[in-house]
Amino acid sequence: MANGVVSWVLRKQKTVTLSSTEAEYMALSDTCRQISWLRQFEAELGYAQTKPTPLCVDNQGAIFLASNPAHDRRTKHIDICYHFVQEFLEGNHIKFYYVPSADNIANVLTKPLAKQKH
Repeated sequence: MANGVVSWVLRKQKTVTLSSTEAEYMALSDTCRQISWLRQFEAELGYAQTKPTPLCVDNQGAIFLASNPAHDRRTKHIDICYHFVQEFLEGNHIKFYYVPSADNIANVLTKPLAKQKH
């Protein structure tokens, strides 16, 4: 809001994933639930959002999975509750922006980085 971060969460995921794409996709679903709550809260305060909420993502596979809801043998094991992100995207409530890992400042908190990156 006003070009600043409103919400920040860092926690260990409760489920085991088979790839980084799955992990990021599940994180996107959790983020969409948080965005949904924030948009409803802002609407109750009289600041209804008419534009999609920008969502920066550093995993192109997760963006592709959310943007292309076709299910195949590689994604059929993902629990249905995580596909909320697809509905949220189709409803124009969010818009993805790809952020390369080299430009992602959150990596300091989520990945082991060399001293130069810190």
